[in-house]
This record gives sequence, structure tokens and C-alpha cells, in this order.
Amino acid sequence: MGRLFERLLSRVFERQVLVPVLFLAAVWLGMSLGTNFYLRWVESRYDALFSRNLASMQASALLSHLAADFAASWHESRVTGAELRQRWDGTLGERLRLESLLGNAGDEPGVSADRDMIQDLLSGLEQLVLREGVRGSVERLQDQQQTGEFSELSGRAVSLALDLSSRNAGVLQSQRQALEILHYRVMLVRMLVLLLGLPVGVSLGWRVARRLESEVSQIAVTLGDTESLSDSRQMEFRITRQSRFEDVQRQAERVVDRLRYFAAELQSVRQEVIQSERLAAVGELAAGVAHELRNPLTSVKLLLQHAAKRGGELQLSGEQGALILGEIRRMESTIQGLLDFSRTPVLNRVSHDLRTTVQRSMNLVEGRLVQSGIRLEVQMGEEPLLVHADSEQLNQVFVNLLLNAAEAMPAGGLVTVRLTGSEDCSVARVEILDTGPGISPEIQGRLFEPFATTKERGTGLGLAICRRIVRDHAGQIQADNRPDGGALFRVELPLADSLCGL
Repeated sequence: MGRLFERLLSRVFERQVLVPVLFLAAVWLGMSLGTNFYLRWVESRYDALFSRNLASMQASALLSHLAADFAASWHESRVTGAELRQRWDGTLGERLRLESLLGNAGDEPGVSADRDMIQDLLSGLEQLVLREGVRGSVERLQDQQQTGEFSELSGRAVSLALDLSSRNAGVLQSQRQALEILHYRVMLVRMLVLLLGLPVGVSLGWRVARRLESEVSQIAVTLGDTESLSDSRQMEFRITRQSRFEDVQRQAERVVDRLRYFAAELQSVRQEVIQSERLAAVGELAAGVAHELRNPLTSVKLLLQHAAKRGGELQLSGEQGALILGEIRRMESTIQGLLDFSRTPVLNRVSHDLRTTVQRSMNLVEGRLVQSGIRLEVQMGEEPLLVHADSEQLNQVFVNLLLNAAEAMPAGGLVTVRLTGSEDCSVARVEILDTGPGISPEIQGRLFEPFATTKERGTGLGLAICRRIVRDHAGQIQADNRPDGGALFRVELPLADSLCGL
């Protein structure tokens, strides 16, 4: 499948399929987690309610048992007051357990009132037992007032126990019914969601399919020959709603094949353009060589013809001989420059301080600068600028730039050499500034091309060689006019190591 088709499917899948599916999955996950948390909450709520009511029901049953058992002991004729008190003391464990159950029954207002009433009843029974502790059973049974009071207290205890048990059973039943209703509603909603899941999933899948179909139906790729708009109709593809993904894939593969064809054609045209540029450069080079060699040859030819016209042996004056030698040296310089420009040098790279190389170059041209009345100003930091480069080749670049600056100021001036490092400590920068007339606008755009020069006597190969050397070192060379007059040449070279920031 072509890359274009893959990108299309990826974009459509992310926007039209993945997002809705993730959203639906998040909804289902949230519903499931919410339902599970709710069921857990209902279970814990019912357990807490049952625990409180169970304690209250146990307390009522224990109270009813104590009241009935002690009432039987009160009316037993053979039980003396001391034995009655002893039996009361024997119920201490049951009374303590009753108090514990009442404490576990909760702090609701109704429970608190029942707890106080039971405490009053137990206190009243305890007072009666203490008063009967010194009397016999006959005296106790003949005391109608005491017996009536005891019967009232025990009856109230039994009635309270029955009422408490009945009330707790009713509360438990009502709460259970309420929880069952709520649970039923939640489970009903859950069942509705589960039942709706199938049609919702089908609807979502249908919607995704329709969106995909809509996206596919909008594909229209048009490729054609740029030279003729009518030919582009042959590369126009339309995908209809009846098309399948296999059709789209086949169309995409056809597009990829056509793109490969056009890429090959473009590469072929590019090679032809490069070849044409090379031929143009060779032609320009040949024109430059012809110009540089023809002028001195013409001068030599004229001198020889003039000497031949005088008759006799060919004789040249000392001035004419010197002129011929000068023109020959000029041709030799041109030829040597061509050789230097065409030769690919083998760089002898070593790690060294760029400041040392620049200082060496300044020392070589210092005499020429002093002779021309040119002052030299150096701005150089104390930190070493370590580069991994051929110092001899770089020395040739800097000497050439310094000599160009000197030749631009025949009446004297100022040459400034500035060495700095970039802020990120990755590049060493050498700038050579002069106060001459600057770079001529008609040559500034092609300053670093071969034979580009405005000098009366010069090959125009120096800056071209400088650019090639700097590029061989993965650097850059730039030239511009200064705002206050003069030219600025900047050479940037990658640093091999740096101490900046230390």
C-alpha cells in the first residue's frame, strides 16, 4: 500500500474510529465502576443498619427475659429477700451485656430514649430488691404495695421489650425495602444500558463506516505534465461511494508509480541542468583563461613585432625585456592559480589554536602593510580557539584576505583583525575589516566565483580558492560592506574544543 493511502487511513482512523471507540469504552468503564461502587455502598449500608437493629433486638429480648425470670422469682413463696437479692446479683452479667447492646444500637433520638427508659426500669427493680433483702417471702408477698410496684415495673419492662422488638423489626423492614427499591432502579438502568449497548455499538459502527465511506469518496488525485494542462486529465482519479478500499489501494499504487516516474524524470532533468551549469562554468573559465593569457601574449607579440620592424637582428631594450618577463610571470601566475583551483588538496588536519595561525598570517603581511602606510589593529581574546584543521591552508586564506585589504587601500588606512567564539562555543569567527572603498555592487553577488575581480592586474581566483578551502573545513566565508565604509570578510570554522564557560 502506498504511503499516501497509509496516511489517509491513519488520519481517518484516528479521527473517525479511534476517538468514538475510546469515548464509548470510557462510558462503559465509568458505568461499570460506578455500579460496582454503588453495590458496595448498598451492601455496607445494609450491614451497618442490620448491625444496629440486631443489637437493639437482642437487647429487647434480653430485657424481656430478665423481667420474666425475675418476676417468677418474686412470686415464688420459698424465696427469701436475701435469696432474691442474691439472684439479682447473679444477673449482673446479663445486665452488663444489656448495657453493651444498648450502646451498640446507635445514638438516634429514639434509641437514646429507649436506653434511658430501660436504665430507669433496672434502677427501680434494683431498689425494690434492696428493700426486700431483710424480709422473708411471706412478708414480701403480703405487702400489696411492694408487689404492685414490682408488677408495674416488670410489666413495663416486658412491654418496652416487645415494643422495642416490634419497632426494630419495622425499621429494618422499611430500610430494607427502600434499599431494595433503589437497588432495583439501579439494576434496571444497568440492564437498559446493557440492552442498548448492542444497537448503540451497531449504530456507532455504521456511523464510522459511513464517515469512512465519505472520506474515501472525497479522494481526488490529479497529476499531469506541467507543460500541458490537458494531459493532466489522464491522471485524474475519482473514488465513488461504490468504491472499496481495494480500489483506493490500487489507485494509490498507481499514484505512487506515477510519482516515481515523475521523480525519475525530475532527477534526469536535474542532472541535465547540472551538466549545463558545469558546461557554462567551463565556458566561463575558458573565457577567463583566454582573457588572462591573451592580454600578456598580445603585449609580448607587439613588442616582438616592433623589434622586428627595425631590421637586422632582433634587439630588445632593457625596459622591453622586463615588460616581457613581467607578462610571462603574469601568465605563469594565472596558470598556477588555475592549477591551485582545480587541484583537490589533501588536508593535513591537526588540532591547533586558530589564534596562532592568524598571528602567523599577520606576521607575513606586516611588512607589506607598513610599506603601504596601513595600520593593523588586532582584537583577540585570551581563550584558545582550538580547531581541527590544516594550518597551512588556513594561513593561505588569511594571507589572501589581508593582502586584498591592503590592495584596497593604496593610500593607507586601517585593517582590523577580530577573533571571537560563538556564544554556544561551537564556531570560531575571524573577521577582517578595512577602511577602503568597499565591494563594488556589480561584483558583490559573484565575488567568490572564479575570475571575478575588479583589479587591473589579478586573476580573480584568490577568493574562489579561499572559499573552497573554508568549505573543505566545513566552514563558511562571507563578505559584505560596512555601514561606515570599507569591506568586511568573515570566516567561520567549527571548534574542535573550547574552554568557554570554564
